[in-house]
Amino acid sequence: MSSSGWSKRSFLDLSGTADRRRVLFLCLAVFIAAAGIGYLTITHSRLTRFAIPPFVGLAILLDIAMVQRLHALGRTGYWKLVGVIPYISAILLIAVLILPAPSGTNSRRVAHPVAQLIYGLVLCVLFALSFLRLIYQPYWIPSEAMKSTLLVGDYVVVSMLPFTPQRGDVVVFRHPVNGEDYIKRLIGLPGDKIQMKDGLLYVNGTVAPQEPAGVFKETFEAQGSMANSPRCSNTPVGEGGICEKQRFIETLPSDTKPGGIKHDVLNIDTNGYADNTDVFTVPVGNYFFMGDNRDNSMDSRFSQSVGGVGYVPAEYLIGRADRIMFSSAGSSLFQFWTWRSDRYFKAVN
Repeated sequence: MSSSGWSKRSFLDLSGTADRRRVLFLCLAVFIAAAGIGYLTITHSRLTRFAIPPFVGLAILLDIAMVQRLHALGRTGYWKLVGVIPYISAILLIAVLILPAPSGTNSRRVAHPVAQLIYGLVLCVLFALSFLRLIYQPYWIPSEAMKSTLLVGDYVVVSMLPFTPQRGDVVVFRHPVNGEDYIKRLIGLPGDKIQMKDGLLYVNGTVAPQEPAGVFKETFEAQGSMANSPRCSNTPVGEGGICEKQRFIETLPSDTKPGGIKHDVLNIDTNGYADNTDVFTVPVGNYFFMGDNRDNSMDSRFSQSVGGVGYVPAEYLIGRADRIMFSSAGSSLFQFWTWRSDRYFKAVN
């Protein structure tokens, strides 16, 4: 059984890894246990001492799972201390429910036990949301450079925790010249040799194979707040017509994932401007990025002098895109009637 399974050994192995499901399950269990302790303290105080040991046990398991999850994400060292955060709010909840009001003050406590419980849970949720805001930042996709992985109007959350950049990651970074935020796929690590030949990507002299995956279709119309119309391989296309691009599944080489990293790419031109390039040797401390919409992305294939991204120094990396929270096909996120129902909470791969 893999170390990310549910075996006793993997549950207690501090050097192992854990998946997102385990961590979320234990977070929920800890919060429920904390609420139970608070409720028992108010209604049946004699039973409280029997509820505390399970809570402590769950808290320990949660801490272990958080450490394992950090291992799975390639983060170690002091970041292991993040493991204590999820149940700080649970401890706060217990304190709110059981601590008496200061004597000699006019402070009022909520009289009804259920009301006290709801009050504590609200504080718990607010604390959790405040913490999540520190480690996740929203990003609105304004252009089509990352189609079909990211569409114009996708609302993406980006992890702000330090990470080890890996080939294939979708990363938000600051443009080294104009300082604007960009989002692209990480293709080249320091020291890598990157080249495009006949529309195919070569990493260190080895082609990243592509498999046909049908046709990506969308309506030819102004998209997003920038009101840009998409480029199509079946040009000319009239307003409201069906815009097509050839879709392929590309496999990037990986030192950590057997079989490589698979992701979608789109092709518009058979011999586009950047379909054939010289060899790019990525300098030490820099990274090479490309958009998945290969013929419509000003990325590291283009020098900064002509508006491209060029090589991106490590200090300009902001975070790794984690998940699409929702997606709006309109010109504004507030046009909820245009939200795409198939993109809620979709992982970014």
